[in-house]
Amino acid sequence: MKTLLTFFRRCHIFHKRFYFKKGFYALILLIFAIGLSLGAVAQMDSGIMTVALATEDDDAVALEIKDTLLSDRGVVRFLDADTKDDAISLVQTGKADMAWIFTAELSLVSDRFAEKQLSRHALVRVVQREEGVLQMLLREKLCGELYPHVSKRYYLQVAREALTAEGIDIPTEETLLSYYTAQMPEGAELFDFHFTEKNTRAGSAVLTAPLRGLLSVTVVLAALAIAMFYKMDAQRGVFIGCSEAQMPFLNFGYHFCAVCSVGFAMLVSLYVAGMFTSVGAELCYLLLFCAAASLFAMILERVCRRLSVLAALTPLLVLGMLVICPVFFTVSGLGFLPYLFPPQYYILASAGAMPVWPMLVYIAVLACLYALLHAVLSQKDLEA
Repeated sequence: MKTLLTFFRRCHIFHKRFYFKKGFYALILLIFAIGLSLGAVAQMDSGIMTVALATEDDDAVALEIKDTLLSDRGVVRFLDADTKDDAISLVQTGKADMAWIFTAELSLVSDRFAEKQLSRHALVRVVQREEGVLQMLLREKLCGELYPHVSKRYYLQVAREALTAEGIDIPTEETLLSYYTAQMPEGAELFDFHFTEKNTRAGSAVLTAPLRGLLSVTVVLAALAIAMFYKMDAQRGVFIGCSEAQMPFLNFGYHFCAVCSVGFAMLVSLYVAGMFTSVGAELCYLLLFCAAASLFAMILERVCRRLSVLAALTPLLVLGMLVICPVFFTVSGLGFLPYLFPPQYYILASAGAMPVWPMLVYIAVLACLYALLHAVLSQKDLEA
């Protein structure tokens, strides 16, 4: 019992020492900066294209379509212009890529459109600076918004003509539309969705999607920096009074306590950015990830016999993890390579794409590998 208390006391002493190091605070501030900046940018208006919307009058159908588009929170940004001249001015000044101006009396024009008077009646006036693939795709979106209204006018026109030809009394428009509504399928019924990976991550903006991956790589960076501090302490003979059998546990405590401090800063950043799921799940993933990151850094510290080698290898590993692990995108054809790094397990497990047990196996493998390295490379060799 006394030995165990001594062990925890030593871990606590070494952990406190990090709070007197400016570099440790810099890493924690970096975690907060990433979370706050991405969370703030995600709240701003952004998109790959900007479209100005205007109506020539207060037609009910035009206003309904306009309100629907303005409520869209996708990658296309829609702006509300008071008049058609304002919408055109936004395009001319470069504040918008396109302008959609809904014609006056859109309901009446839709009826004429259904009567095939196409040459004289357009539903929307499109003003744009140039023609491109995105512009064509956006017009497809506009057609999708116009279709439900135009298709109703076509249906009413064809139904009335058919009933008149059969000599049947034409019902009211409300009655005809009730048949149309009963037979017209919803858009979702046209598709059968299947997902190759389960995803239970809380909904988030597009800009905050890589946040968890960025923070996890930053935590590994912190673990590698802590490994450098450990190597410097070992070379200065700080652990000379510790027995060889205690050193693996003391080394893990040295790393794990400090990495957890950075990890809890990561949880705060996830919460501020709206990426937090549940307390139990987040803590479980965090503790396992901190253990994996600590062991990963401990192994590299043993393999790199010189501090300069570890310092030179750290930025290369960080850049490699940003590309190899699914932080911004998933690179296919890498095989088992991404699974050599701790962020791979944390990102997939926290997203619901992987169970917890592979992370446990990964931690066990790292622990065995470190035990083997400790047996081959003694602590006295490192202090020499």
